[in-house]
Amino acid sequence: FFFFVQEWIGPFFFIYLGSQLVVDWAAAWVITFSALLAAAIIALFQFVTAAAAGRRTAGLDRADAVLLGFGMWPRDVLAFVVLGIAATGGLVATDDRFVTVVVITVLLLNIAASLALRFYKPYYHKLKKI
Repeated sequence: FFFFVQEWIGPFFFIYLGSQLVVDWAAAWVITFSALLAAAIIALFQFVTAAAAGRRTAGLDRADAVLLGFGMWPRDVLAFVVLGIAATGGLVATDDRFVTVVVITVLLLNIAASLALRFYKPYYHKLKKI
């Protein structure tokens, strides 16, 4: 049942949420800058806190802690769920710039995580001697 919900019903939620997004093209530069700034700040703090927590609580070595830090970047997908609930409940207007910035920020973090993990992989294998 969980597989069915995750693989078949889950994507429809994200398609629905994306279709409700109204972009203010007149403010595209402000929205883009805000999303880039938010993504950079979130990425920095997620990386540092996840890597530090991995080293201190799980005793990970530096290579594994860095891998954990990069791996935490795409975990903001939960923001889509919260944003969808807030928009459905009328707490946030879907034509608000905030919603657009959050969506772009999450998208940027997901792309950045894939790239970071791809480029870190050779260094990780070298450090772990795999």
